[in-house]
Amino acid sequence: MDVQGSGRECWESSPCMEIRESSPMASIAYCPPKSICSDPEPHGHGQTPAVCVSETPYGYDMSPNQEMLTPTEEPPVDAEFSQVDLNEWYPRYAACTQHFLNHGQHSPQVQSLAAFINIRLPSQRSAAPVIGFPTPQAIDSGAEGTYQAPSLRSYIRRLIVTGYDTPSVLQAFFGNDWQAGVGCICKQERVNYLFTAKSGGWTSTKAAYDMLPDEQTPFLRPLREATEEELRIAESRWRADAPTSPWLAAYVDLFAGRETQIVIYSSLEAQATSPVSGDEFVSILRASRDALEQTRAQLLALLSHVKTHLLPDYVSSIQSTESSPIPNNPGQDPASKHSGLIPAPPPKAFLIGNLHTGLFSLLNASGDYIHSDPLPGLRVHRYDNPPYVKYLFRGRDFIMHNSDSSDSAPAPLPGGFRFTDREGRVGVQSHQYDLIRFRTNVPRSRETLTKLPGVTIYSDYQTQLQPHLSDSSDAAESPGGRAPLGEMPVAWAFLGIDGSLATLHVEPEYRGQQLALHVSKEAMRRGMAEGGIWRDCGEKDEVWVHANVLESNKASRRVMEKLGGDIGWTCTWTVVEYDL
Repeated sequence: MDVQGSGRECWESSPCMEIRESSPMASIAYCPPKSICSDPEPHGHGQTPAVCVSETPYGYDMSPNQEMLTPTEEPPVDAEFSQVDLNEWYPRYAACTQHFLNHGQHSPQVQSLAAFINIRLPSQRSAAPVIGFPTPQAIDSGAEGTYQAPSLRSYIRRLIVTGYDTPSVLQAFFGNDWQAGVGCICKQERVNYLFTAKSGGWTSTKAAYDMLPDEQTPFLRPLREATEEELRIAESRWRADAPTSPWLAAYVDLFAGRETQIVIYSSLEAQATSPVSGDEFVSILRASRDALEQTRAQLLALLSHVKTHLLPDYVSSIQSTESSPIPNNPGQDPASKHSGLIPAPPPKAFLIGNLHTGLFSLLNASGDYIHSDPLPGLRVHRYDNPPYVKYLFRGRDFIMHNSDSSDSAPAPLPGGFRFTDREGRVGVQSHQYDLIRFRTNVPRSRETLTKLPGVTIYSDYQTQLQPHLSDSSDAAESPGGRAPLGEMPVAWAFLGIDGSLATLHVEPEYRGQQLALHVSKEAMRRGMAEGGIWRDCGEKDEVWVHANVLESNKASRRVMEKLGGDIGWTCTWTVVEYDL
């Protein structure tokens, strides 16, 4: 029994994108998960995303994660944040304005940050500078005629688009009561930024936040810590106000070698059909002909970009005799030699994983999944027919609590089985990886498996495991032909960092005892427990897990259904080569 993982198990060791933003005062290299950028450059392989400020004015560390003052808790996003009691709100806003004019703009921290993000403070304006908030005496004497209260919104907008709208920064600018005075404006402008970024590219978004003639935005950063509620509100209002054209998002790591190199998502997948039992158990995209043609053009443009700009370096690295071994390449180790492994893709082809069957169909001239007739210039070396079935699991179905502790606890195993070895250790041990790799036809390097949390089940019975046809070498044994040191598991499952259940296996001698059910449930329970790899401490949002099972693998599909999995859609792993 074997379940295909998503192939994104090693993203932390894959190349990230570095965004270089320049200003007259400093240069920032920022590597977020998603970005709005004008000049992305790839990191070297194996580096992890980072935030670094190479030069900071006045010697202060002004990175978005750095405290300026004692931070206050950021308020939650209200569903209708644009509705406020004006009579109650305006005095608080005036107090924030007073703090900004009398104190905030005169502090070195605020002055240095304002210079860094290229926006003048009221006291720095050449025309009618505002040094401070006018006193009641000045207003009574008639001097208020020369006073023009500056709008705080322009400063809030600049802080948001540069990623500096942290509670500590807002407190430094607008005082301790900033949440009551400008909190609603911050929420409004954060959603406005999402709208603006979605409606256009980097150039139009930057232009919308430039202040002419010489206070242009020096750089843009993704919305800082965007909440699910903000994204939901922005998406719902966007759909109500304007139609959207289809878009693609892709993760590319050709150096993954025999493991998944490309993962693609299309916005059309949100409206795709669920597979229906019958002759063709395949999900399709529901969209207009124009939208489907746009998405097909986007797919071909992506493949062309990868072939032109990314493939040459990869091919050069595997052809060079002086280059180091490719990461995640099984190489010549014994466990990679058994004949049951899925073959490696040709050097100039791409292994695309977790690809929605509706997207794959667009690579065929007919738009049909079952009958492959690739578009001109496209060669499909292989794809899954029948496809994999995507099962979805809700976290609330797997988080259990025992009566003695608030921590989640595993469900009891049948008699004679345990989750720990005889020494009380949990998880996969180093001497077990070769055996595990033998029992799957999915190429995964030892390096990959060591990065994935795993769950194992051991037996108290003294059953001698029998060799299997896939054991075509001595990889499951230690040098000298002796059995490997240490106890070996009889069932195991791994957790992919993208929320997938990967490499589920039960040894044939132990099948029929619901061990697949137990090891799968325990793996998902651990991943979705608070503090697990799929759920941060304190996270309250719904947590989901998915698994990919070949449509013809009835036994594994029954396990997924017994676990409570809902069928979402179908997907495939395909190897394609593009000649245009």
